[in-house]
Amino acid sequence: MQIETVPVVDHVQVKPSRIRRMPNFLFSNRILRAIGEYIRWRRDCQYLESLPDYLLEDIGLTRGDLKVGARR
Repeated sequence: MQIETVPVVDHVQVKPSRIRRMPNFLFSNRILRAIGEYIRWRRDCQYLESLPDYLLEDIGLTRGDLKVGARR
C-alpha cells in the first residue's frame, strides 16, 4: 500500500479578475435571499388574511394587526 503525498504550497496566487467577481456574486446572493424572504412574507400574509376571525383571535391577532403588519 502506497500513501500519496500532497505538495504543500506556501502561497496561492489569485487572479485579480476572480477577486473582482466575488462581490458581484455576494451581491446576487443578497438579492436572491431578499426576494425569497419577500415571497415567503407575502405568502404568510395571504395565509393569515384567509383565516377566519375566531382563529386570528386564538393566536392574538386582529384584522387591523394584519393591515399594520403588511405595511411594514
